[in-house]
Amino acid sequence: MIIKKCLVCGNDFKTYLCRPKSKYCSRVCSDKVTLIKKGTRIGLATEFKKGHKFWFGKKRPNIKGNPETLKKSIYRQKNEKHPGWVGDSVGYSGLHSWLRRNFTKNECSFCHSNKDLQWANKSHEYKRDISDWMCLCRKCHSIFDRENGWGDACKKFTERRNYK
Repeated sequence: MIIKKCLVCGNDFKTYLCRPKSKYCSRVCSDKVTLIKKGTRIGLATEFKKGHKFWFGKKRPNIKGNPETLKKSIYRQKNEKHPGWVGDSVGYSGLHSWLRRNFTKNECSFCHSNKDLQWANKSHEYKRDISDWMCLCRKCHSIFDRENGWGDACKKFTERRNYK
C-alpha cells in the first residue's frame, strides 16, 4: 500500500501499488472533477474562463484543408477505395456486415414474411455480389440450408469452425 494526496480535497488516502495512476480519495472527489470538466460551476477557483471549452473525444477529428485533402481522407473513402478493403478474401462476419450496411431486407423470398429476416447465400460460394444472396426468414433459411448443403460456411471460413 502507498499513501497519496487527493487532487481535489487534499486528504491523504491509501492505494495499492498496482494502481499507480489513482488521483482521488473517493468517488465523490472523482465526480467533482467530472462535473468541472462538463462546465458545472463548483466554486470560483474552478469556474471556466470565457470561451474555454473541453474536448471530450469525438469519433474522429474535424478534418480541415483543401477539397483534395478531404477527398483523399480515409474517413471519406468507401468500399474498394478504402485502404482496409480486402475484396473477396473477406471473412464471414465482414461479408455479412457489408450486406447489412449496403442492402435492406424487405421480406422473405419464399413465404413473404417480414419477421426475423436473414441473408442466405444461394451458391454457397459467398461472393460479394447481391445476386448471390437472398433474404429469408429464419425458418425458410434453415430449410434452405438443410436441403442445399448446410455447413458450407464452416468449410469456407475457418474462423467459424470453433464458433459457439
